[in-house]
Amino acid sequence: PNKVAQRAELTKGMLTALTRVVSPCNITDFGGRPYFDHLACERISKIVGLVIKLNETEGGRIDYEKVVEDATNNKYTIYLTGRIYYAGREDDYEIQEGSSCSFDDWYSQYQNVEWIDDGEKKKKVVLNANALPESKVREKARANLIQRLVKKFLGLDFTWEELEAAGIDRSKCKGF
Repeated sequence: PNKVAQRAELTKGMLTALTRVVSPCNITDFGGRPYFDHLACERISKIVGLVIKLNETEGGRIDYEKVVEDATNNKYTIYLTGRIYYAGREDDYEIQEGSSCSFDDWYSQYQNVEWIDDGEKKKKVVLNANALPESKVREKARANLIQRLVKKFLGLDFTWEELEAAGIDRSKCKGF
């Protein structure tokens, strides 16, 4: 048990040191928790020597899955799966899925919305996302996948206190 605890502490220390290579603009305060965006995760993965493989067809194109819920209002979800492993160790990998929906708040500038008063508060209802380019949804699904792969595989789960102790200034990070 002592060796396991020591190894866990060492691993956490190494991951904390890796956060110093991440720009504060690539960390967002997401509901009080630090969220590393896909650029930060890609940078960390390269330093550690991780390989990220997205579902690719033989021609090198990424194979996305699109599930349409309402074609008239352009409501759909793009799914993408991928795996991550240490270079030279393809047998020890993690598989994750990334997705993005055209009705996500992320795309509010492309959506037609209506605010409905339900008695307690106003609720936003997306009517359609007809102005949203599908490439934006694909791009976000890819970003979500990369972030999930690296975070899960390395255990990038920090509190603000841990990041501040590592030298990350929370006030320079994005807020949500």
